[in-house]
Amino acid sequence: MTSAPIRPIEVPPFQLQPLISDLPQPPAQASRHGHAPSSSGDFDSFIRSTTEGALSNLASAAPLFSRVMGGTASPARGANTAAANDSQRQQQSAGREVKCVQAYNKDIIVGCTDGTLIRYSVRDDDGSSQGDPYAIASLQTVPGGKAVDKIALVPALGKALVLSGGVIHFYTLPALDPLPASVISPLRGVTEFAIDETAIKTSNNAPSTQNIPPIRLCVVRRRVVVVYALRERLAQVKDIPFPNGAIKACLSGPHLCLADPKSYWIVNVDAGEALELMEWSQDQSLPPQHVKPLMAVSDTSEFMLAIWTGNGALGFFMTGLGDPTRGTLDYPQHPLSICIDFPYVAALLPNGTIEIHSIVTLSIVAVLSCPTTLQPCLLSSSIGGFLVPSLQRNNAIKPVVIPLLNPPPATPSKSRPTQDPTSPPSGSGLTPPSTPAAQPGLNRSVSGRSTKSISEASFSRSGTLVSGLRGMHSLLPSTLGSQIDSLLESNRVEDAVGLLSQAREKLEKSTGLVDEGEIREILLIHQRIAYRHLFATGFEDAGKHFLLGKTDPRLLVRLFPELRGNMITTSEELSVFAGVADQARAFDSIDAIIMANLVRNYHPHIQPSVEEATPTAELRRVLNMTARDMLASFLKKSRDNVASLVVDPLDVPKVQKIVDTALLKIHIEENQTPQMMALVNMSENIIVAELEALLIEHHKFTVLSKLYEKKGDESKLLEIWTKVVDGEWKDPALANPLPRIKDLLLETKDRVLVQRYGIWLIKHDPEASLKLFTTKDSKRGMKLDENLVLRALRAADAGVGEQYLEHLVLTRRNSEPALSTQLVTSYIERLVSSLEDPEVVRMWRTALTTYTASRGTPMDSSMNSVPFLSYLSKLADHQHALARAKLALFLQGSTQYDLEAIRNRLEALDSKNLFPLETAIVYGRIGNHDGALSLLVHSLKDSTTAEAYCTLGGDVIPPKVASAVAHQMSIEPWGQLVTATSPGSGFGTAAMRGTTTSSRSTSVRAPVSEETKKALISTLMRVYMKGGHVAMLDDMAQETAQLLNAQAVNLDVVDVLDSVPPTWSLSVMSSFVSRSLRRTLHEHQEGLLFKGIASAQNLDVSDMAYEAMHEEGAMVEEALDSGTEAGDDLNEKQHFGEDEFISEKVPFPEDESHSVVHPIPIPPREGRNGASGSLESSRSTLR
Repeated sequence: MTSAPIRPIEVPPFQLQPLISDLPQPPAQASRHGHAPSSSGDFDSFIRSTTEGALSNLASAAPLFSRVMGGTASPARGANTAAANDSQRQQQSAGREVKCVQAYNKDIIVGCTDGTLIRYSVRDDDGSSQGDPYAIASLQTVPGGKAVDKIALVPALGKALVLSGGVIHFYTLPALDPLPASVISPLRGVTEFAIDETAIKTSNNAPSTQNIPPIRLCVVRRRVVVVYALRERLAQVKDIPFPNGAIKACLSGPHLCLADPKSYWIVNVDAGEALELMEWSQDQSLPPQHVKPLMAVSDTSEFMLAIWTGNGALGFFMTGLGDPTRGTLDYPQHPLSICIDFPYVAALLPNGTIEIHSIVTLSIVAVLSCPTTLQPCLLSSSIGGFLVPSLQRNNAIKPVVIPLLNPPPATPSKSRPTQDPTSPPSGSGLTPPSTPAAQPGLNRSVSGRSTKSISEASFSRSGTLVSGLRGMHSLLPSTLGSQIDSLLESNRVEDAVGLLSQAREKLEKSTGLVDEGEIREILLIHQRIAYRHLFATGFEDAGKHFLLGKTDPRLLVRLFPELRGNMITTSEELSVFAGVADQARAFDSIDAIIMANLVRNYHPHIQPSVEEATPTAELRRVLNMTARDMLASFLKKSRDNVASLVVDPLDVPKVQKIVDTALLKIHIEENQTPQMMALVNMSENIIVAELEALLIEHHKFTVLSKLYEKKGDESKLLEIWTKVVDGEWKDPALANPLPRIKDLLLETKDRVLVQRYGIWLIKHDPEASLKLFTTKDSKRGMKLDENLVLRALRAADAGVGEQYLEHLVLTRRNSEPALSTQLVTSYIERLVSSLEDPEVVRMWRTALTTYTASRGTPMDSSMNSVPFLSYLSKLADHQHALARAKLALFLQGSTQYDLEAIRNRLEALDSKNLFPLETAIVYGRIGNHDGALSLLVHSLKDSTTAEAYCTLGGDVIPPKVASAVAHQMSIEPWGQLVTATSPGSGFGTAAMRGTTTSSRSTSVRAPVSEETKKALISTLMRVYMKGGHVAMLDDMAQETAQLLNAQAVNLDVVDVLDSVPPTWSLSVMSSFVSRSLRRTLHEHQEGLLFKGIASAQNLDVSDMAYEAMHEEGAMVEEALDSGTEAGDDLNEKQHFGEDEFISEKVPFPEDESHSVVHPIPIPPREGRNGASGSLESSRSTLR
């Protein structure tokens, strides 16, 4: 493991840090020696220490207990047992002391002289609370209760090996539960053991999913070395003879280094060969208890050996083959213990100092003095290292909350000099400020790696334990922060950055356990260096380190007031590392930082002042631009991983918005349109309200419209586009957005927008506006203010307004009479305006003259049956004919317009007698049949339409004619108005006359009654025959004859004869009169026949009924008077005969005993041929 500094500098590579101040003592010893309970601050340790007496008392009974349970104590060793108990009591009189110790990750396992095995675990706090960093997790006594001589840990296999009283016991990690003998039995008769440290180191760094190979274990007995393979179970591999016995051993790979009572040996375990190296003491005059063999594994199959020379000690490095390597270390005294934490070797000297040498350079890099209270006696190496709370680093990376926009701290008093915030802070950069308070609960990750929360404790990793008799310290490598601080204080920024880069690279390549505190410390140092560059206006370097330090973007955006806008308010706070809290809140703007730097560098040398001098003003401008470039680069690189820069995940969406919005502001101010559009297209987090004014100011309406489009703000989007179309705003990149306006209005569901901007669209594209309004309300069910839209359309374009009005009335079926009246009036006004053109007047007069002249002409008999409306539909001037056809069909089919107003308007229009058809339709609608038929007969000479008028009950245009004309002229909705009025079709016109309902009519028109038809035909006949000069009447004779012949069944011959002009020839009336007389005579004779048949049938039925009634007779039942006897009844049978009566029944009273039946005889009736003959005839008929 490499836990020392990466590159030694002026800072010592190691420092001592207390871990455990005192061991818990048994009650008797604690009272005798005045020891209080453990000062670890753990209440559990105090409870366990008070129960230690009971546990230690069990030690004296251990031999007996072992024999009972099948243990090791044998009767032959009884004498030695008493001696061992005396030795144990002597040890207990001195108190419990440390005999050996091992540590890994978060646990320290201590073996004591009284056989106690104590497991300490690191406390998961920030180290600021009272007590030791490690607290007791478990306490137990090894079987036998003898001193624990050695401990070895195999974390990858979850096992711990404990040597006590010549027995190796196996425990689980981390709980230290004894392994059952059925799994691994204790190994007895052991003097020393060694486990392959290289294999342990390799297994510690291996992934958890990797299969761990067996680890070699060498057990030294009196004259033999037994080799085992340790995994889930223990397997013996081989025995290697070693006659001299070993008192010290260590193992690396296949090479075992041993020390017998005299020399060092190298044993090749695979080959089973032993090689003597040298004696470990060159001076025999020193008592053996003061000089002991010392050895440690320095590298794979490489060992360091300590040799006493008499004047000092030497440290040799030997390979597994027995060859010397590296060089020699000199010690003034023989070390009490040595320990290697590559690339350093530490040696504990008898004078209480620890000398640390570099294995690479073989020079002393540090000499540390141990506290006298520690009484150091042992150095222990931890393979893989263990965690030590770094109090200084914990305080520096502790989160504190600062206001984002609060002013700098209050100005210090005059008695205290003010430190320039742009200069490096004095002392350690990791020393926390005293003002901010820690905020618990801000436990969010601040790095991309899997780490603890920012508020949890941070740990450094140590590889060496310094043990005293009753306490322990760690030989803690100097933190990266302290080394960086030393370099920064000496203004060696490049060296500091290089050292930081090495540390970061090492951390990224690490495959083992990641030091969470080290990750946060690296981030903190990056931020400190970033602020140092920032205050020195080295903005490019500052931006790089802010990014590497995973700095919250708000800390930078806050420095640019014009960019932060309203996104950051004075009430907002932010959690930062305590180590940079002072720097983070030193300034509220980047301009203030630049001015402070300029003042420090140029004041008072430049005149008239730093603010007013042209060179410094220009430099100030350039530095501000450079700072904005730095911010833009930082925001671009950080926008994709904002989540890793923000402490609280709940703030991530907000920070993402701040990042994208601030970056877009920079692009706007630098007129970077492609970058703007790219950012807008890829981001969904831009705050549009922050950018509106800026984009309008820089005429970036394309970008603004894109933002509104992504946001879905149709109102703002239409506002921009309409202003561009109107020329109020100009943007070359947004040319002619009118088509987009049309598309958006067709797509939107906002009624207000459709109405507002649809009206605006009228002046630019009336046809598109009409399409919009007619599409929206018919397909989307959108309710618009139709009257407002109609007024706007008619004001802009009368033709478009008329089309919208047609849509409302015909498509939307709006039943408001005012709208229908407006539509008819619009048609009439168009006709009026057309009459201002003499050519149009000539056209209508010619058309009317041509039609009337062709009626009744033998040469053009095809025209005799063509209605005038059909004739109009075939005119060459389709546009004017279309207007008249719409008017005629609407007048005929609609029931909602104001008939009186329209009649008056048409009568005034028809002063030139050009529009008789339209006037006739209105006359028919109001019931003026004489007027309507007069116009059809005399003005149009359209007898076909006149006769259809009578048949349809007052409708001028037949449904078939309306349908044909509408189809031919592509005005089907108008034709449907008329076809719907036919009987049974739905909408009624003639059937609805006289009604004033304003609702949509859906009633079915009843068929025209015969009386109505006869009345109208009579009216038509009178129209044919009345008034006018004689020539005219003579001209109508032919039409009258046709009418009389066609409708003779509906006319009364007497009325007709009374109305015939005297000048008409008899031949005109002969057909009608003869047919009428024949029909009258036929009806008279037919009536007589029906009467005779009916009389005969009545007589026949009467005869049959009489016979049936006579056969049945009659019986009348009635109540008797009180006191009347049955015998007093009238003897009806004697009077009428035996069989000549019928039964008539009346209701009985409640008491049936007082009722009597009276037969009523019926006298026989003689028929026309006698009674008997009549009856017989009737019976035969019935049969």
